[in-house]
Amino acid sequence: TLPPELATLDALDYINFGRTKMTGTLPPELAKLKNLDYLYLDGSLISGTLPEEWNDLEELDILCLNATKISGTLPPKYYKMRRLDFMYIEENALSGTIPPQYGKLEAIDFLSFDNTRLSGTIPPEMGKLDRLKDLDLDFTRISGTIPPELGDCDNFYELDLDSTFLSGTIPDSFAKFDNLFDLEMDHTQISGTLPKVFDKMARLSLLYVHDTPISGTLPHGIGKWDNVEELNFKNTPISGTLPSGFTTLDHLEHFDVSSTRISGVLPRAMGNMNDLKKFMASSSSVSGFLPSELGHIGKLEWLSASYTPISGTLPKKLEQAGDLEHINLHSMQLSGTLPPEWGRLKHLEKLSLYGNKISGSLPIGFLERMRDLKSCELTKATTDALEWNTNHFYCAADVHETFASYPAACVPLQYQICAADYWIAQLAGAAVGTLLVLGLLVFCAKKARDNYIRKRSKLLNEVTSTSATVLSDLSDRKAGAPVVIVDGKSMGLAKATDSSDPRHCDE
Repeated sequence: TLPPELATLDALDYINFGRTKMTGTLPPELAKLKNLDYLYLDGSLISGTLPEEWNDLEELDILCLNATKISGTLPPKYYKMRRLDFMYIEENALSGTIPPQYGKLEAIDFLSFDNTRLSGTIPPEMGKLDRLKDLDLDFTRISGTIPPELGDCDNFYELDLDSTFLSGTIPDSFAKFDNLFDLEMDHTQISGTLPKVFDKMARLSLLYVHDTPISGTLPHGIGKWDNVEELNFKNTPISGTLPSGFTTLDHLEHFDVSSTRISGVLPRAMGNMNDLKKFMASSSSVSGFLPSELGHIGKLEWLSASYTPISGTLPKKLEQAGDLEHINLHSMQLSGTLPPEWGRLKHLEKLSLYGNKISGSLPIGFLERMRDLKSCELTKATTDALEWNTNHFYCAADVHETFASYPAACVPLQYQICAADYWIAQLAGAAVGTLLVLGLLVFCAKKARDNYIRKRSKLLNEVTSTSATVLSDLSDRKAGAPVVIVDGKSMGLAKATDSSDPRHCDE
């Protein structure tokens, strides 16, 4: 435990038991340490409440109680800590409200209560903290609206209000945030539009407004945000077209307009966005085609445009984006064939192309070199009409060799495509064999029939010829003269009984 006896060390100015297994409660006696500047107990097992007596720690500069088991409420009298610069009390069971008196913490720069059970509203008095640079209230139960007075904190560097119960609109007073670097308001009920004052936030690096009712269009001055790295508008009613200036954002790494009403085509100039790592536009109204210049983005890791009307073919040059890990282009209007060049995407972990009109063979080497592939969706059986697979592939290589070389994630694909080809080939081969046998049997039967007919015709001809000869002989002889037929020939009785004939028998 934290020993109360530490209070007897008058000159003590630094206490750090962070990331330890220290238990127990916070001793009120520490209020006697008039020279204490730093108190770090973050990540310990300290519990209990914040001692009200600590308001006498007038020299305290940093109070860090993150990730502890602290509970209870914030003591209002802590505003007396006139030199307090950092107050980090995150990730614990702290409850209650933010005392309005904290608007008197004249030296405070960083104030963080995220991941606590704090509720109530943001006190307008917080606008008096003209030195405040960072306010973190994310993942709390804070509600109400953003007080316009907060705009008076013109030194704001970071404002995290995400995952709270805040509502209302963004105050126009945010125009004073010339130094704002990080603004997070996602997963709230904040609505309205993005104010034009956002155009002036030249130092903005991160803007998260996703999963909110915020509507309107993207700021026209977005191209002036030279330092911006992450823009996330996902799952909002934001509409309009992609601003032409967004391709000039040289430092942009993450751009997400998924599940919005954003429209327009993907500009070829996207190939100049050298730092872009994630481009997400699934379930938006973005159209046109996939520009081949996307392959010029050497750092691109995620490309997602599923459920959009984008058409055309898969760009071969995308293989130049060697860091690609996720390609999510299913349920679109893509056609053509699979580019063999994509086989060079060795870091690819997810490939989803089902629900398009892609056809042709599975090129040799297309999947074999994607050893990191964990999700392989070139086809997919589904009852969803929007996802119904219309891709038609066949295996170009020997099916057994193909099976052996595919990543494990593509095993189902092997049986959906290659195995079908294999059994179709087997059935086709069996059908050809059967046809050959039937053909041979027909041929033999025909030959036998022809021989039978030929022999029958010959016999009939012989009988006919003999009959004609006999009739002729009969007509030449006298009526009543006996005629004998020998070996098919007619002759008189005398000749027939000639004794010199070896065939004659004496009586």
